[in-house]
Amino acid sequence: MDHITIDRLEKYIRTGDLDTVYGFRSMTWAQMTSVLREVEQKGRLSPVDQWMLTDYGIEKNGWQLYSYMQVGGIVSRSNPARLLETDAWMNPLVNAQQGGRFVAGGHILNIEPRLVLENAKWFSLDLWPQIRMTDDQTWDLDMFQAVLKVGVHNLELAAGQMHFKWGQGRHASMLFAGSQKPLQMIRLQNVEPTLLPGWFSFLGKGKFTLFFARMDDDQALPGSLLVGERIAFRVSPVFEFGLTQMIQVGGQGYPDVPWYENVSEVLGYRFNANETNFTNRNAMFDFRFRIPQWNNLNLYGEVFLEDCCNINFDKNIGNMLGIELPEVGRNRATTIGFEHIRTTFVYNRHFRYRSGFIYEGISLGHHIGADALGFYGFIMQDFANGFSHEFLGALEVRQVHDYSSRKNDIRTIVADYEVRERRLRGAYQVKLHFSKQWTASIQWGLEYIQGFDFALGNNKIFAAGRYQLEYSF
Repeated sequence: MDHITIDRLEKYIRTGDLDTVYGFRSMTWAQMTSVLREVEQKGRLSPVDQWMLTDYGIEKNGWQLYSYMQVGGIVSRSNPARLLETDAWMNPLVNAQQGGRFVAGGHILNIEPRLVLENAKWFSLDLWPQIRMTDDQTWDLDMFQAVLKVGVHNLELAAGQMHFKWGQGRHASMLFAGSQKPLQMIRLQNVEPTLLPGWFSFLGKGKFTLFFARMDDDQALPGSLLVGERIAFRVSPVFEFGLTQMIQVGGQGYPDVPWYENVSEVLGYRFNANETNFTNRNAMFDFRFRIPQWNNLNLYGEVFLEDCCNINFDKNIGNMLGIELPEVGRNRATTIGFEHIRTTFVYNRHFRYRSGFIYEGISLGHHIGADALGFYGFIMQDFANGFSHEFLGALEVRQVHDYSSRKNDIRTIVADYEVRERRLRGAYQVKLHFSKQWTASIQWGLEYIQGFDFALGNNKIFAAGRYQLEYSF
């Protein structure tokens, strides 16, 4: 699914019109037909989303070829900054939830044609190349996503390079927040939430995901394997929760142990507790609670455990909390929200894996890094004529306590560290759906940084603009 469709569909969860655990980002277009029909039957489908139902509705078991073209680019005066004690870089002014497309500044022309061949019941092939031209007139060709999916009943097996987003936050999710690059993986999941049998039925409809991804070679143990597990349940129409675990095992230099010991390690049991731990692990609990009596007010959050071996609030446990008032009004629907994130001094850091949970130079978690906090406020308006706009304000402080991953002074590890970094950022986006197929958007952003890259007196003002024209047929 394209990100515009996803954003528009996820609002129906926040208003309680979709009785399903979130997960649209991995659905095929054919699977979205039944989801849209569900909202339409309740009489809640907006005029703009009615277009989507017309576009995506296909015959059951029929073959369909979808095409999607995105042409745009960025004009940016901004530089990436380090995540200390890792090999990662961040530039949220241009890469927030952009899948690692843009990290450096400058002028980049970006063209993304996308072809999806699928059968509504059992097959999908998704090819999504990315063509870029940079300031020096150099053309680059990459594959943003290339996925083959096959399904049997409600199970789906996917293989290829995939981008996805987990967690509850729009701007402050602590794991797979959307800024990370696509991973090469094999993934197994159930497509639509399923009611568990017997005594477990009290958990409501549930969804599971299991994937195996190969990490890049820039690791302490090159080519290690990343195993991701997630289960999520919608206990009632007003409450849902999810449990996630990530573990990094294997790679060059990893001990030669029997396969069943690696399996038990993934499940949380180690045969010999005295052995050197070559794994890297984190876990997350997330939840969302909706209050229908207060205009479907959403309260949501995430609790993140780094290496999750000891419950130490100072070291291991970070958190994200959010509040959102969705879809106030009908013809001029307004959504207002606020999110807060706090990371500990070991977040995405590891004494053995120098890159932590980093893939190709970008964090698999939130871009803010360790020992940091962030505040995010957003206002979105969606008009009946297809016009929408959004404002985001952000305040971020990195290296709040000047801690290293061992809770020592960071200067003992990073010799050129001088001062914590403070960021104040604002972004405004205008989007217009001026036909079923055509969408245009423009975004402006401005960021003031005090102590850029942790250097005393190194204050910066960065600016960026993004333009985009999209056509689907």
